[in-house]
Amino acid sequence: MEDSQNYAEYTVEKKLEGSYRLKRALLKIALWLPLPIICIVFILLNIPIWVILIPVYPLIWMKILKPCFYPYVYIEYEYQIVSGEMRFAEILGRCKRRETINIRISDMSMIAPYRDEYKAKADAPDIEKRYCAVSSMSAPEIYVGIFDDDGVKSAVFFEPTNKALGLLRFHNRLTVVEKVRV
Repeated sequence: MEDSQNYAEYTVEKKLEGSYRLKRALLKIALWLPLPIICIVFILLNIPIWVILIPVYPLIWMKILKPCFYPYVYIEYEYQIVSGEMRFAEILGRCKRRETINIRISDMSMIAPYRDEYKAKADAPDIEKRYCAVSSMSAPEIYVGIFDDDGVKSAVFFEPTNKALGLLRFHNRLTVVEKVRV
């Protein structure tokens, strides 16, 4: 299906910045900090560390702790254009996929680059909901689509490919197309 003329798909990984970077660092510290503490306790109790700790702790980390917390610190955003519809999903920890929103492309009132006069329209106070499917809001090639979501004016931010822009233009003539790197 990926070779089809009417299909486009793109996935971006959330950039490590701000609180997201802090959460990832704190998780790594929280998961590995108990290891030296357990070693000290074993040494004080005169128990050979290699007997239990070496085979058990990595197993606990990989099989129990990591799957519980990893999805919250490894996030990817995906969008698909299929049959005139744009589908957005959030992929957590490369294992959990959560559908965010599905939009008919023809229902969007504006699809344009997120800069200049279009940025002012996207940041208008009348837009109540914002969906982000970008690596970072400081990424160079962000597009914004404005649409009505059950009576609520909403905006979705995404990083398009040239093929996706062609499909968006095909399904909605209001699309402002500028060449992008992908």
